[in-house]
Amino acid sequence: CTACPPHAFSEEGSASCECAPGFIFNAGAGGSCVPCEAGTYKDVNGSGACTPCPSNAESQNGSTSCVCAAGFTGDAGVGEGCVACEAGTFKPFDGPNACTSCPADSVSLEGGRSCGCGVGHVFEPNIPSVRCGDAVSPGCGCTPSVGVNAGMISIHWDGRTYSQSCTWTISGATPRVSMNSSQMQGVEVYAELEECADANCSSSTYNSFHSIYQQDWEYQSSGSHLRVHFRVYNWGGGSGGIVAAKWNTTSMPPKCSSCEAGTYTDTANATGCTACPPHAVSAEGSESLSSCECAPGFRGDAGAGGSC
Repeated sequence: CTACPPHAFSEEGSASCECAPGFIFNAGAGGSCVPCEAGTYKDVNGSGACTPCPSNAESQNGSTSCVCAAGFTGDAGVGEGCVACEAGTFKPFDGPNACTSCPADSVSLEGGRSCGCGVGHVFEPNIPSVRCGDAVSPGCGCTPSVGVNAGMISIHWDGRTYSQSCTWTISGATPRVSMNSSQMQGVEVYAELEECADANCSSSTYNSFHSIYQQDWEYQSSGSHLRVHFRVYNWGGGSGGIVAAKWNTTSMPPKCSSCEAGTYTDTANATGCTACPPHAVSAEGSESLSSCECAPGFRGDAGAGGSC
């Protein structure tokens, strides 16, 4: 018996072969089976033609079904139509998934694949970064970074000093830090954690104090700025080593923040807010120049572009 061509098959006792689902041409006449083109599908055996996907659905080469495109919802694979996501919702990928509501203060058009900040708001990029604190001790291993969402922080301990201390601030969406158990004889490792208001840690909330010895340890922040302070104490004449921890941040979309008082933006997806004219004020989240008014003690028509 002769083997069927690639992507073709036959039943026991067959006199010919058939192309598998997702492939076309007449394998029974000695031809080859080639995949259906993108945007088409074939869900049955045989040499029949490939069928175009429904409106607003897509497929890859050699597909046996179609999926609704990004911005549209429905299960095209079972014959459902693909319906555009409503304004204020989005769907960033192909598939049967439902549309998701845009985050607060962001908007989308019908059929949206993503959301953008509305007027009166500005993108607040959630860019991960690491800032090195003052090196209290030699051997603090810290490389400042921006735009990288994972890395290592460490103390290189020489064994000759009684204690060493290093500090780092990790910024980004929900920072996480973890460390394997410390097995160095006569050495204790402590981690102090603070949830900070900003990357400079201008204000903070003391969160927790951990002793890391003979057990793995990790901490997951729910905020955007985490200060990590490691302390190493030599109680029993240890010979030195490296205390290292992994850190990472999650990937989150940019947030939309209101324009500060005294500024405005009249366009969606703005990357910055425009200041009102000198001696003019506006409320937080102002959406146009007309929101600017001359401050007490000044007169003029700032809302029309005039001076105060």
